[in-house]
Amino acid sequence: MPISRDFIYLSFNQGIFYNYFIFLSHTEARKIVEEKVVNTDSSRTEAYSGKKPKRPFSVLIADDEEYILAFVGIKLKVSGYQVATATDGVQALEMIKDKVPDLVIIDLIMPRLDGPGLLKEIRKFSSVPVIILTAVDAQDVVIKELRPGADDYLHKPFNPDELVARIEAIRNRNKDSGLTA
Repeated sequence: MPISRDFIYLSFNQGIFYNYFIFLSHTEARKIVEEKVVNTDSSRTEAYSGKKPKRPFSVLIADDEEYILAFVGIKLKVSGYQVATATDGVQALEMIKDKVPDLVIIDLIMPRLDGPGLLKEIRKFSSVPVIILTAVDAQDVVIKELRPGADDYLHKPFNPDELVARIEAIRNRNKDSGLTA
């Protein structure tokens, strides 16, 4: 289901009620993100200073809801991350096998290969950090997905700043242990 000039309303309740409205098409949103990322990119100044530019932290988002892919993708790109997206578990698994990202965000309910199946397959060959981002709110499901290797869990609807904070926490923990960039 492509997003054209649809009205997307995402509501977040984390103690305070946040409303986010997006009135942009994918093309318009990508253009804004590219402009912001290019304008805030520090690699040009690092190149002139003789320092080797740092590789951007890469995140793969796997979700069957395109508006979530667009919204989270924009938020992460504006926050300085390199973002790739997949609309189902099989596509995500192929992308991860091709090039393992620094972090994976997956939904539990997806076509072709669901979140638990995807997590199980990822853990066969990689210890990449995984955040579960889903509307499933049952505590037993949360525990069930954290045990086989998910690193964190965030319930939809969510505050996008909290997602970025959780990614940063995982990134800093892994940087301190020398696991990822």
